[in-house]
Amino acid sequence: MSDPISACLAALCGGSSDSNQNTQYGNEPKPRPQISAQEASNMNLNDFIYRTLESSPSVMYNRNEFAGIYSNLLAHNNPNAGSLAKQIEDIVGRLSSNENDRATTSWAIQMIGMAIDFNQGGQGQVISTPYQAPPPAAQSYGPRPSNNNQNNNDVYVNAYFFPSEDSFQKLISLLKNARRTLDICVFSITDDDIKYAIIDAKNRGVAIRIISDDDQAKGLGADVFELRDEHGIPVRLDNRSSYMHNKFCVADRNLVLSGSYNWTKNARKNNQENFIITNSRPAVDSFSREFEKLWTLFQNQ
Repeated sequence: MSDPISACLAALCGGSSDSNQNTQYGNEPKPRPQISAQEASNMNLNDFIYRTLESSPSVMYNRNEFAGIYSNLLAHNNPNAGSLAKQIEDIVGRLSSNENDRATTSWAIQMIGMAIDFNQGGQGQVISTPYQAPPPAAQSYGPRPSNNNQNNNDVYVNAYFFPSEDSFQKLISLLKNARRTLDICVFSITDDDIKYAIIDAKNRGVAIRIISDDDQAKGLGADVFELRDEHGIPVRLDNRSSYMHNKFCVADRNLVLSGSYNWTKNARKNNQENFIITNSRPAVDSFSREFEKLWTLFQNQ
């Protein structure tokens, strides 16, 4: 499997999405975090995949050593090739800067996955989920703009208030309309209707990550551990004396929902609460960066 692995590292870790887009708009490329082979050698398979893709420029300077670490992790974990391809596709999709890059990545993963299947004696079967384009502009939530120069007429910020079932349905619609990713960073999740919407999204192939407060996750009626343990959704908790008090969600890297609203029935039916939903590119990018920062911060918690 060494040749497909090398191809995978070459195609993905040497990615050009940041440089291509920034060159197009005359901006300097955004710096990526660095990672050492020594640090990577102490990671589990899932963390290794995410961190090396996120830090791909530094990985490529020492590609052979990282490939050796990856080969050892594969040997010890024996992962399913299709699941691994889907996992890599989801991560690179989050790191990609526009829809063209996302579509290219999806097809690259597909070709690599089929090559692995063929080399293992298969027939080159499709082993990764086909690329799904974002919803067309005519739907409730518009597609991700191609750059930061959004036309003001295309940007919206909608405010919703509670208690209100109409406002609650806006949250449910956001979860139901997600096609690729949901990054959820919420202090408390106890409303089963929200839990079921998250599970439905997971079952239709949406890559979901959840950050929550450790004390709230242990509380009566909390859904976080069920989502993690019974449905395989990655969860990270703060495990600190202070609170992880955020309440926001980034959907498909196109939309962000944020406000005072905890994802609980009490907030839904009784409390004076609010959230906004916006497709503002600066807002979406800021919340996405904050999520990634917290996801890394809580990785060993």
